[in-house]
Amino acid sequence: QKRTADDFVGDVALSPDGRLIYAAELFRNTIAVVNPQSGMVIGRFQTGRRPYRILFHPDGASLFVSSWADGSVFRHEAAKGKLIERIRVALHPTDMLWAPGAPKTEPGEDPSPYVARIFVAASNTNTVHVLGITAANDVRPAEVINVAMTPRQPAGMTPSALGFDAGRNWLYVACSDANAVTIIDVSGG
Repeated sequence: QKRTADDFVGDVALSPDGRLIYAAELFRNTIAVVNPQSGMVIGRFQTGRRPYRILFHPDGASLFVSSWADGSVFRHEAAKGKLIERIRVALHPTDMLWAPGAPKTEPGEDPSPYVARIFVAASNTNTVHVLGITAANDVRPAEVINVAMTPRQPAGMTPSALGFDAGRNWLYVACSDANAVTIIDVSGG
């Protein structure tokens, strides 16, 4: 097949079992499934417009795709690509990170309903969105973290990449237009 200007991959992810490669085809709005042994595309499925990051659920049964143009995270079945759900976050979601375990709570505070969280950078905002994963494997918007210097600061921090410390207590947010890194304690809510 001849390559065109539409052949641009935004991200690649290895399935948790290591058997397949998934590639976000940015200008085709699809996820390509590649057999790494043959190098052949063995499947392709539609996702949101301008897919950027692919994040697998640790069980390997589903995957999350951030969609720049739709301001959403799409969850698909890994095996066939069937859309499970669409979770709206904010403009231009880019990087995503999985954080296993419930956030710590203060004494006397109700325990968190979440067994894991997904952090999503929204690059056309000053925010990182947190999606909570329940024991039933439901995904719910949990909170929004403002990375700006002040609550009313105009958009311009451009959170674009995320990382954790070794203990997953501190979230590092690369704020591209501010030329800065924001550090957030995410051990609790």
